[in-house]
Amino acid sequence: LAVGASPPPHFPTVPGVCEAPPAAPSRDDITDERLLRFAADLGAAPGDTLAAPGSLWHRTVLPVLRDDLLLAGALRTAALAEEARGTPFPVPVLAVDGQDDPLVGAAALDGWARWTDGRFVRRTVPGDHFFVRGPHAPRLIGRACRVVRRTRRVPGLISGGQL
Repeated sequence: LAVGASPPPHFPTVPGVCEAPPAAPSRDDITDERLLRFAADLGAAPGDTLAAPGSLWHRTVLPVLRDDLLLAGALRTAALAEEARGTPFPVPVLAVDGQDDPLVGAAALDGWARWTDGRFVRRTVPGDHFFVRGPHAPRLIGRACRVVRRTRRVPGLISGGQL
């Protein structure tokens, strides 16, 4: 499991600093306006996107961002159910944070260690919450792929032997 700039499911929320996704948010809860304001507040959206409903951002970026938040909510719900059963994930966890991330820092990412019975690794890279836009993403993806390849070679580590 590779996570980036995302607090673990159990991590307490700190409004405006580190907010875990709500359990099972609905698509209606995540409006374009809320997404654009959030992205603009983080400096991730160009300033003119708020006033340009037909822009590339509205057509391509917002649907992906919305789906990402919906997935995060679903994963949070599933993970908390697993934790209630006392079952950690049977896979290694790679957690990555940006050194200047105003939302999710190293302390939050270290919380992912309790969610695995495998190896836990945290890496901090230059950048902010959106560090994946920087030059380090290919190296991180390569590292995650190497971890997956090594894990697949361990019989019985993952149910069914598949990832």
